[in-house]
Amino acid sequence: MASTELSNGNKALTNTRFSDLEPPFSSPVLEALTNSGFEFCTPVQAATIPLLCSYKDVTVDAATGSGKTLAFVLPLVEILRRSSSNPKPHKIRLAAKKDRDVMEKGLRAFVSYIRAYKEHHCSYILRWKELEIGKLGMGYGLLQLPNVPDVKHHSLSTKEFTAVEDINLDEIKYKC
Repeated sequence: MASTELSNGNKALTNTRFSDLEPPFSSPVLEALTNSGFEFCTPVQAATIPLLCSYKDVTVDAATGSGKTLAFVLPLVEILRRSSSNPKPHKIRLAAKKDRDVMEKGLRAFVSYIRAYKEHHCSYILRWKELEIGKLGMGYGLLQLPNVPDVKHHSLSTKEFTAVEDINLDEIKYKC
């Protein structure tokens, strides 16, 4: 698209509104976009969102700041909203037991990703004083606890935990 100024007043945007895309977004998604100040699409978004919402495979090569992330996330959210069935529960615990390192790396990557977006007001990801440390560890397979002064007063009892196959909590070596 040419870099001439469009009727919406922004050279980086098209005249295509998110509300004009087909298949259409649901009302809650459009409302969230409007409340966040998004009315018009970038060229990348206008070209890819209709394809992604129609379950097409898309490859995009565009500059940083061109709207690729939103072009990916919006169809994903919309497809999940359209889903008529509840997601199937997965056995995370067995994967966590076998692939603990992979799970830890994934969690670190997620936290790094969130920290990179602190300007989006993600100031608190975890409040250590309010966490039930043992349940968090069991849920995510993080069986090595960090050495954080705020968590040392928490009980690591297992009386309320669901049993996990082949794991003896007494044999787990915690980070010190």
